[in-house]
Amino acid sequence: MRQRVGDVLDWFGNILLWLFFGIRTSLFRIHKLAFGKPVPGRTSSSFHKVLLVGDSAAEGYGEAPALLFRSRGLVGRLDVLTRACPRIRQKWQFLDAADHTVSTMKLRKNTLWKAIQQDEDYSDAEVVILYFGDRSSQLEAANSPDAYVREIEAVALELLELEKKVCICMVPTGGVSCSETLAKVRVANRGLVDMAARICSEMKCSGLKVGPDPDGGRLRGKELFTLDDIHFCAKGYDIFAIELLREIE
Repeated sequence: MRQRVGDVLDWFGNILLWLFFGIRTSLFRIHKLAFGKPVPGRTSSSFHKVLLVGDSAAEGYGEAPALLFRSRGLVGRLDVLTRACPRIRQKWQFLDAADHTVSTMKLRKNTLWKAIQQDEDYSDAEVVILYFGDRSSQLEAANSPDAYVREIEAVALELLELEKKVCICMVPTGGVSCSETLAKVRVANRGLVDMAARICSEMKCSGLKVGPDPDGGRLRGKELFTLDDIHFCAKGYDIFAIELLREIE
């Protein structure tokens, strides 16, 4: 009898979890349709553009319900922070080119990659932030750290050839509960740091940076992530945006 009650509770809990993520996903899609892509200006000596490229983690999926009432996400937070920073005197516009259907290993095969290079609203961006951190990207990094780093390197080199400055964000680890997966993701993240240092040395450039350390004290802790332990919640995005701006400022 006790086992049966436990099975019923597990079933009921799974249903509630399924409904939660289903509703959150629906709200997120509505937000994307409602706000759409902002109308960007043209880059000039006093007007600069930063393009955010990534998956659902970059889109701001973790705070989907809140997005219905105020368009923020990572791009919105970076915009607010730059406006409030007295050291930044010129105009910076942050554009969201993140796509929840794209993973790290599939980016260059996706139409988004062509848009980044040819879309008149995106192609003149001076800085490109690469942020992949959803479940697919975590598994890609964990299953084959070397292949993951090579793919990010190929993406970064193509962007550098287009005379972009590039900031590579490491895969978030704060919500990863599986110790084996966590260890492999950390191997991939260390590989990204080493790869960026090598490219900067070989090309004698400073246009390639690596984003905040996901194992740093401020980005650790389950309270910064949603129930899926993958996406940042609103508090997590607040901290991540501050740390990221320090890297690209």
